[in-house]
Amino acid sequence: MQVQTTPDTHLICPKCGDAHLHHGNIHVYTRNEDGVQTVHTRVEGFHTTTAVVDSNTVLNPSNRRGGVRITFWCEGCGEESDLTIAQHKGVTLFDWGL
Repeated sequence: MQVQTTPDTHLICPKCGDAHLHHGNIHVYTRNEDGVQTVHTRVEGFHTTTAVVDSNTVLNPSNRRGGVRITFWCEGCGEESDLTIAQHKGVTLFDWGL
């Protein structure tokens, strides 16, 4: 089933307000609560890498658990922004990491 979109469902560039965003690299951070290690999976085009890394060295949007970071580039201003998804106390948080 195809998702129907309306202006209310479009992501908007946080830098210029344009709706023409293209997603790029995707980073998935898998971490047990307060774990010292994180599994970092990175998807860049057709290439995927996975590594176990020190939790203090990755750009995980969650301070304590797993998270997701998706890079978007904007047709309007040409800038990149990261949309982050993090979990905090059972709540899922969305934010533009500028």
